[in-house]
Amino acid sequence: SRVGGVPEVVQDGVNGFLHDVHDLAGMAASCRRVLTDDALRARLSEAARRTADVTFCEAQVVPEYERCYERALARA
Repeated sequence: SRVGGVPEVVQDGVNGFLHDVHDLAGMAASCRRVLTDDALRARLSEAARRTADVTFCEAQVVPEYERCYERALARA
């Protein structure tokens, strides 16, 4: 669903599909496409893996946590 932080991670049609919260027909149609189209599933899977590897890798995430902790400690 297009809620919270999901749209920051999922690019509609690139590494997944985004739908409005109550768009059950759209969600079902996208699920059906992924389940029945091997090439689409492979493309989405590869793009999702690249997104995870680049955006959430240790080299990206750890420095963000360190900055957060440093700011919190500076305020204490």
